[in-house]
Amino acid sequence: MKVYIKNVKYEYELKMLYHSFSRKEVDFYSISDHIESDKGDYIAIHEESGSNPSTINVSVTSNIDNNNYYYTEVCPDISKEVKNAYKRCLYRVLSSVFNRNLPWGILTGIRPVKIYNELRKTASVLPYLTEDSIKNEISSKHLISDEKIELMKTISNIQKPVIDSINDQSYSIYICIPFCPSRCNYCSFFSNDINKKGHLRDSYIDALETEINSVMQEEWVQGKRLDSIYVGGGTPTALKDYQIEKLMIFLNSKFDFSKIKEITYEAGRPDTITEANLRILKKYGVNRISINPQSMVDETLKKIGRLHNSSEIEQVFNLAREVGFDNINMDIILGLQDEDVTSVRHTLSKIRDLNPDSITMHTLSIKKASTLHQNIDYEELERQEHNIQQMVEIVYECMNNMNFTPYYLYRQKNILGGFENVGFSRPGKESWYNIIIMEELQNILAFGSGSVSRFVYPEENRIEKVTNIRNLEEYINRTQDMVNRKRLEMK
Repeated sequence: MKVYIKNVKYEYELKMLYHSFSRKEVDFYSISDHIESDKGDYIAIHEESGSNPSTINVSVTSNIDNNNYYYTEVCPDISKEVKNAYKRCLYRVLSSVFNRNLPWGILTGIRPVKIYNELRKTASVLPYLTEDSIKNEISSKHLISDEKIELMKTISNIQKPVIDSINDQSYSIYICIPFCPSRCNYCSFFSNDINKKGHLRDSYIDALETEINSVMQEEWVQGKRLDSIYVGGGTPTALKDYQIEKLMIFLNSKFDFSKIKEITYEAGRPDTITEANLRILKKYGVNRISINPQSMVDETLKKIGRLHNSSEIEQVFNLAREVGFDNINMDIILGLQDEDVTSVRHTLSKIRDLNPDSITMHTLSIKKASTLHQNIDYEELERQEHNIQQMVEIVYECMNNMNFTPYYLYRQKNILGGFENVGFSRPGKESWYNIIIMEELQNILAFGSGSVSRFVYPEENRIEKVTNIRNLEEYINRTQDMVNRKRLEMK
């Protein structure tokens, strides 16, 4: 397939949209290239000045399987609006060719609820912008289904108290522990195998404490309210018990945990969870943890590279309850290798029996940095694409039966079926950090290798990101450089 476009700066998002319909390769060319002699399948998106000087006419012509398609529309002469017009024209051709609609329409961004929240904020000063007009705006501009718009609205309602409480004098902290006992085949996160780099854990904790201590002395931080701390990775419980305790003692010395709304520590891999490290976390004030099975099918766990089975998941979950954790999240992934609807029902049944406080549904995303992408089985992928809608529907039905409400949502590139990842929780157990990181509402100071700090400037509609070095040894040796990067943004 060849796609010719007038404005090549839209190529990336148009390619992402194309791959939401088809995994096959697609080549993009400038429309200035000669296409009349092209005898193969092609789509051409044209752009010209409208009859009104402030408008642009965008149209699409195509010849696919000897069928011709033509669509046109007029839009304001604003880059963002023109880009969306390009996407709508391409979408309408592909929707006709593949005879299906995408649940999220032309949306290729990862934060759909942010669109709803921003329109709702505008509505607070424009009385004529009602909930119905917000829905119509999203539907006409992005071609999102009514079902997904209602999901956006539900999540926006849940998030409102968090959003209303945030100001430029508040912030949250993310701490990266980039070690794992093994690498899952779907994972693209930055992490280090403890069998190869585990000897650096002590040095890493020392560097981490140095970075945090130096940044927290900056004037920018003084007087600001710390809302949440999130320790992620990697697998933070891949640290040894004394290393976890050392880190927690340090954090308690720097911050008053009694005044922080949420302290999350990912205990994601059951093969790294022990009674000892759970008791350490509980002792030093952690009030939310994640125990992430991804699947409760033992054969699947082996295939994706996990070093535990479903029985161990149940054991460590029950152990966490015994230790006293009353806010436990569990993650599942839909579309894993060789899984089907029956597999998903089995996983949900097992998790429902454990009765966690929140559940995060991930739809499998084929990430370029993952081993899954390197060894991709396109026939298997096609089967999973076919099953994914039913899998998603089963999860929503189960969450509804458990009285769990969706409270945050994000999407990823190359996600199966063009669906989404959603966090569900029982009332009062929503994760503060998950909301603010996905909606980009608050300053986040991030520490550790590969972490990304975010400085939010709402009046300028601007976010500045400050990224730490990913390489473990480089981070340890150049910790002061990480501090200096943040200082430049804090001035």
